[in-house]
Amino acid sequence: MTGIEFLLIAGMATSIVGSVISAKGKRDQGQVEQQAYDYNAEILEGEAETVKEKAFYDEEVYREKVSNLISTQRAAYGASGVVVGEGSPLVVMADTARQGEKEALMIRYGGSVEGTGLLNRAQLQTFYGKAARRAGKIGATTTLLSGLGSAAMNFGIGKTGIK
Repeated sequence: MTGIEFLLIAGMATSIVGSVISAKGKRDQGQVEQQAYDYNAEILEGEAETVKEKAFYDEEVYREKVSNLISTQRAAYGASGVVVGEGSPLVVMADTARQGEKEALMIRYGGSVEGTGLLNRAQLQTFYGKAARRAGKIGATTTLLSGLGSAAMNFGIGKTGIK
């Protein structure tokens, strides 16, 4: 083997090793990006669950407040000598109960909407993670093939003496 042949082979080997290392780096980058996106998705899923649980709790607390308000109304009517189970007092307490239930349901709905929004964002993060991993694999493959093609071409040009 002549010195030129040695240099051609060494250059080709160096080019191939560089391509393999670069390809591995692209693949690893895609995996790391996917892990980050998956972590973000887990955080968002946890936040969604927390939001829904808090809304459920707030709904129950609000219902209890409404119940206490109705009890206070009933006691005030009773203390003033008004018959509680008929007429205006009954209408007022029924309206308080209706409005209270409406508000309690809105609290639940708000938590559900916010939680669903967070879950949608989590799903988007998972999608981004899969896309990043796929992009890393594609980048690794193209880098490797490009490097191998370039090395083969340079070796062929060196062997034939084409310039």
